Amino acid sequence: FLLSRPTLIHLDNQTEINQTLTYLSKQPLKATLGIRLNVPAYHSHFGFNLENGQAKSAIALLLDKNIPVSSIHLHLGTNLYDPTLYAKSISLTVNFIKEIYTDYGIILKYLDLGGGFPSHGLLPHHLHTQSHPIESYLKLIFSELQKLPYTPTLTLEPGRYLVDDAAIFVSKVIHSNIKDHRQQIIIDSTINQLPLTWTRPNIVAAFSPNLIQLKQTITPTTIYGASCQEIDILYQGNFPKVSPNDLIIFYCCGAYNQNMTPDFIFKRPKTYFL
Repeated sequence: FLLSRPTLIHLDNQTEINQTLTYLSKQPLKATLGIRLNVPAYHSHFGFNLENGQAKSAIALLLDKNIPVSSIHLHLGTNLYDPTLYAKSISLTVNFIKEIYTDYGIILKYLDLGGGFPSHGLLPHHLHTQSHPIESYLKLIFSELQKLPYTPTLTLEPGRYLVDDAAIFVSKVIHSNIKDHRQQIIIDSTINQLPLTWTRPNIVAAFSPNLIQLKQTITPTTIYGASCQEIDILYQGNFPKVSPNDLIIFYCCGAYNQNMTPDFIFKRPKTYFL
């Protein structure tokens, strides 16, 4: 379907090339085509492998079938906290672009370097490293791109970096008590509405019903969701003492939360745009 539309398509593997060739045996091509690279600097199962020659063979096959190659796509992953991964991967990509320019005379119209830039949320549970400002990523990226023999249109995909910070999740305290010198809070939502809780700690604050932030009487706390699961835990740490009807606000909730929320006990939360 998309091959018959004026759109940009990055082919990911040999099967997609075969499907494209089958389509073109019956219909004309209206889309602009490119390929996705798989680079050794970062492990991924997507794309044509650069190290073993898959990528160059894919280019050669498309050209042999009189299909112009107009774009290269690279997407390393998501929430990548090491900017040097971009420098290594883009250096390899730039060398490949120079190679196909020399060997085949290909001048790409587009270069899509994907995303993976981390947001300002807390580090995942398994990581013990430091985050870096977005400028450190961009500096390394553009340092490598300056080595290109020409200037294609560049695309970056900073989705998580932009969207995560843009949303907060507001819940209400329905019960609180003290047990074994620890505050236990139950809120009117569930971990299933914030599924990223499984992979990273939440940034949380408490407010009174009239939105005055609560900062006094800090105590060890566990915040539970209202589902039937004992593992429905959204926060553990020091936290202000709260009462029923106080508000618990979670920050950096815009990416990979609502769109991954199942309808389990609770429906997806309403979304308001301000």
